[in-house]
Amino acid sequence: MSQVLKSPSLVLGLCLLSIWGQLLWLATYFSNNSFQLSFFILIGFIMVALLFSLVLRYHFFSASLKAAQQQTPAWLTSIAQSLSRQLAIPEPKLYTLAANGLNAFAANDLTRRGHIVLHHQVLVSLTHDEVESILAHELCHIEKGHAGIFTFMQGVMLSVSLPLALIFSLVKCLFTGFSRFRENILTANSFLSLVCFPATSVMLFIASRFWEYEADACAAALVGKQQYMQALRCLHGSFFQHPNLLGIVRQTTGDSAAGLQSTANNQDGGLTHPSLAQRINALQEIGS
Repeated sequence: MSQVLKSPSLVLGLCLLSIWGQLLWLATYFSNNSFQLSFFILIGFIMVALLFSLVLRYHFFSASLKAAQQQTPAWLTSIAQSLSRQLAIPEPKLYTLAANGLNAFAANDLTRRGHIVLHHQVLVSLTHDEVESILAHELCHIEKGHAGIFTFMQGVMLSVSLPLALIFSLVKCLFTGFSRFRENILTANSFLSLVCFPATSVMLFIASRFWEYEADACAAALVGKQQYMQALRCLHGSFFQHPNLLGIVRQTTGDSAAGLQSTANNQDGGLTHPSLAQRINALQEIGS
């Protein structure tokens, strides 16, 4: 199983096969030709996911985050350039948000040209060595293809979950008012993403936890094991690998980021991340 998880392309293939199988099972109740119907629906989902990836590169980050980000310090850019050269990948675009919490995450569009977002508190609360460790971790997710798969799979989920989330939010707001319309969409989308394709969600959770260990080992090799372990000890929670990208809208428009921060401050790591203690123990087992 661990050998399968080491290959992002195999994980992506299994996720798509899982979705197709679930669609095939559902289509048997609605069509005489369930095989053909489920196949065309899957192709449609893939096209939506590819479109989402293109929008991510050419619009989402440049438009949604650019207005909210603070100026990236020169020393941070220099560190990112150095680490990118070591990994032989294009330099990522860096964004720093005026948001609380020691939090960072990476995303990209199935290429190795990624985007890394850091909360401003990371830059003012941690040393340069600790920030370098965080960047190394996120760059390793990009280099190994982890972030791209999560971006693509979220695009697949959005084609189902977002329309349903919009309907749910509209109906709820008719009774409770429209002041929490956007928050209701985000909450419903996150829930529906988990229940629309349960087998795929479980597979991604398992892969994500495994990939955290892999990114930790990669980052420790880049910056040194002792430096990286010190950075892990300074954190109050796990790095984000790939949160719900719709949730960024809440931050960039000035809304509360409490939902994201509560996950970041969770010592248990949540469903998609091992705990901080588990990650440190795994690194200690790696030879110096």
